[in-house]
Amino acid sequence: MSLWLERMNELSRHGRYLKEAEQHRRACELREGQPRGHGAWCRAMRWLGHRLAAWGVMLLERYGHAAAAKSAEGRAG
Repeated sequence: MSLWLERMNELSRHGRYLKEAEQHRRACELREGQPRGHGAWCRAMRWLGHRLAAWGVMLLERYGHAAAAKSAEGRAG
């Protein structure tokens, strides 16, 4: 690979690292204003979301996608 391409790849990687660092900094700033104990709440909500999604998949497998479509039609009209 030519030196020019290597340098351009290096600059591209550097730019990505800077962007990731900026995103991390912003996330930390947002977290600073939140009360303590918020992490447990987030974990509980994440667990609940995963369980609801798994339950939805199980219901779709049991009753099929046609039942979900029929239910959506009933809500829409």
